[in-house]
Amino acid sequence: MTLVLTSLHAGAYAEVRLPHLFSDHAVLQRDRPIHVWGWSTPGAHLLAHFHQQQVASIADAQGRWSLSLQPETAGGLYVLTITGDG
Repeated sequence: MTLVLTSLHAGAYAEVRLPHLFSDHAVLQRDRPIHVWGWSTPGAHLLAHFHQQQVASIADAQGRWSLSLQPETAGGLYVLTITGDG
């Protein structure tokens, strides 16, 4: 499964950052839950869109956030988009 990553800013322009592991053309393990994490403006509401999934998270007081996506089968090209309201 190949991943194309986009990180968008919405609303009050939360700064959404991901570890370098999540970059263009990343390959994720199939048939396993997908753990995604990163940093943003403290208290930001984040929304991840991946394939046919949509999962929300909220950044803690230090701006850390994480979420889990359901396992996916082999395939792709899939796009992971993270948006935040900050």
